[in-house]
Amino acid sequence: MTQADESDIWAEVPSSLVEAPITLGGATKVPHHLLALDPPEATDPNGQSFWSRVDRMVFRTADRFNPILIKEGRESLKSRQFLVTFFLLLGATVGWTVLGITFNAPEVYFLPTGPALLSGYYFLMAIPIFGLVPLAAFRSLSSELEGDTFELLSITKLDSRQIIRGKFASAVLQMMLYLAAVVPSLAFTYLLRGVGLPEIAMAIIAIVVAGLVISAFALMIAPLMSGFLGQSFAMLILIGVILFSQFVIAGIVLSAVIGQSSSSTAEGWLMTLMVSILSLSFVVLFLKTSAAQIAPSTENRSTSIRWWTLIQQFLWIISMTSVCFYYDEYEPINFGILMLGAYWLFIGTVLLCETKELSPRVRRDLPSTFATRALIGPLAPGPSSGYVFAICTGVVGILSLGYFGSSFQTNGAETEPIAFAGVISGYLMSYLGLTRLLTLPIAHKRPVPLAAAACVLVIVVLVAAFLPSVISVIASGELPTYYHDIEIIDWAWTSVKAFEGGGLPIYLGLIMFIAGGLITLINVIFLGDLYAYRKVAVPARVQELEASPQAT
Repeated sequence: MTQADESDIWAEVPSSLVEAPITLGGATKVPHHLLALDPPEATDPNGQSFWSRVDRMVFRTADRFNPILIKEGRESLKSRQFLVTFFLLLGATVGWTVLGITFNAPEVYFLPTGPALLSGYYFLMAIPIFGLVPLAAFRSLSSELEGDTFELLSITKLDSRQIIRGKFASAVLQMMLYLAAVVPSLAFTYLLRGVGLPEIAMAIIAIVVAGLVISAFALMIAPLMSGFLGQSFAMLILIGVILFSQFVIAGIVLSAVIGQSSSSTAEGWLMTLMVSILSLSFVVLFLKTSAAQIAPSTENRSTSIRWWTLIQQFLWIISMTSVCFYYDEYEPINFGILMLGAYWLFIGTVLLCETKELSPRVRRDLPSTFATRALIGPLAPGPSSGYVFAICTGVVGILSLGYFGSSFQTNGAETEPIAFAGVISGYLMSYLGLTRLLTLPIAHKRPVPLAAAACVLVIVVLVAAFLPSVISVIASGELPTYYHDIEIIDWAWTSVKAFEGGGLPIYLGLIMFIAGGLITLINVIFLGDLYAYRKVAVPARVQELEASPQAT
């Protein structure tokens, strides 16, 4: 055997890497066919090759990711449910492409058939993203809470926000993988004509944003109710939201985006940007609420949520005023006022369910001076501060929109915006104030359950809607046939009347605002615990621990 033939068979390696070294010519060698079975470290023990550096970079990058994302991602990718769904989605995409071409032949060669195929691809993307991903996120968090695994997570260095962010990132990862199975086929619809790249982009944006909102909502309601019945009811709520979103988003995408090509206009992209920003703000709110529910009771679980509701109100006001300036039409101001009143009525009801007790850890961050307690006190946790925060913030936001609409309108609305703002502010103060007064007996003993507060609110709203009709039947023996001033109590008929010809007179707005103010004054009598807690100093032991090098 020649020396060239010997070099083809044997390779020189460090002797430390060979269990049974073979010494030939003073060097440790192993056969090439055995070296191919060894790890890369056999030829690159110091890790200086290109792929070794890439491997280390990948590991360092992975270590920076949320551990929950790594765990959930591995479990999801290895699960049978994901594999079956992913390959079924691939098969359905190929099948729809073949069927679309077959049924449209021979017109496919002459006529634009892209919209028909894009409609089918929309449903192929929407079904797993709107349905499977949120349900998987819901079950992932609820199973952690029902089992014993959440206790293991709670003793790690991960806080509640990191846990929720990891669960949400896992849902986003699954969403992107499902999109990757269908999105390449969307280029085929562009080749078939009738659909432009803006329409495809807007459809994808609508699906992704809606999927993010539903997934965050699923994580929010997962820890909301415990037990078999509670989890079953939460699952029914989630399924209802999924079905409702499927119909609404499908109607918007199929009719506006694909049917009317709204993506080719500046108005379409303006609405898409506005709706996307507002929707993503709700994603943040839902994730903050979910993290607050699983956080320890010693933490401040409320202040960050209240700050974010302020940001959401600011975004809503900016969006409504921008639409009015763009279209030079001020009727949307009244719609914005109506939605803002409903928003704060819901948020205020949720804040009434907070606990009154504040841990010493939370009290360390309370304002210390009288001025700061008066201004920033409503941001502190507690049902009383939550009620004051919802009333003050909601009324200020509603009246600000009303003042803007009444001061700058050039194309007048059916109802004067400042009058409608007075009506909606009165509704907010009245309904939320009555809900608080009716739940006070429970609040004195323990935190008000959210289900109880919601039931009381529903009863108050229904009674307000039917009370004028009952009074009319008692007084005249028949239902009212046209709008009387007493119908101002009825929020439903009043809201419809505000957008009809003639609108509402200004004095009705003043009357409803005064009525709400009186109910608010009654609630002020029972706000003795609003400033019951004062700021406490940080213990010396805690200061020493925070200043120690181990704490940093």
